[in-house]
Amino acid sequence: MERAGLLRAGAQPASLRTVIVADHAGQFPRDPAVIATLPGIGRSTANAIATFCFGAREPILDGNVKRVLCRVFGIEGYPGSAAVEKRLWQDASALLPQDDVPIYIQAQMDLGATLCTRSRPRCSACPVADLCIAHRAGRTQALPTPKAKKAIPERKVTLLVLIAGNRILLEQRPPTGIWGGLLSLPELPEGSDAATYCASRLGVKIGAVSPAPTFLHVFTHFRLRIQPLLCAAEPQPLATEPNLRWLDPAERAHAALPAPVKKLLSAIP
Repeated sequence: MERAGLLRAGAQPASLRTVIVADHAGQFPRDPAVIATLPGIGRSTANAIATFCFGAREPILDGNVKRVLCRVFGIEGYPGSAAVEKRLWQDASALLPQDDVPIYIQAQMDLGATLCTRSRPRCSACPVADLCIAHRAGRTQALPTPKAKKAIPERKVTLLVLIAGNRILLEQRPPTGIWGGLLSLPELPEGSDAATYCASRLGVKIGAVSPAPTFLHVFTHFRLRIQPLLCAAEPQPLATEPNLRWLDPAERAHAALPAPVKKLLSAIP
């Protein structure tokens, strides 16, 4: 499907046809290296066109062929990486027969598409099973090596759980950013002293401070490790800032809170 999409894009009036008319006198080139320079056509597709249409003797390296070669030769590493792909091109070239190259190429693709499939290879029916390193080693599920998952960054935040009797202080978040507009627990800036911050920024005096167990909340693009600090606060009849609210359990049950904050506060009577 990907190759078909590229060819379709390349066939648009302002791209492939224009280039063929302008640079090749209206004749589709026969040299695979030249075909590969056309819009929407890469090396493997260019070699396939040259082989099937013009009788060239060139290897291809689509996903099915990569899978077959990686398993047969026990090639480790992600096939899309430059080093592994270079090795695959070398092996694919070395395996080319002198004659009947289109038949060989088609057989290679069919082998990957029908027997040497990604999840359930039918090794018992494969004509090269006896030569296959992955089959002999029981590693058909491990090869080809999948692309390494991108590491998800992790951030850390300290949330202040200011408790006065049965009420907890909540702070309305800015309209933008994570949890925009929701009520949440005040965040303690990194390196700040809890008592000093609460007194100077929140207008709240606190006594004993005890860390609660950290927990992880996963967003789409990052993970947030939350460190709650349970703080005994002096009773406050009203918060001193308009974005601060003391809520009792009944009020918290109906408040618009971020999921991890709601989970945290559900454990507090």
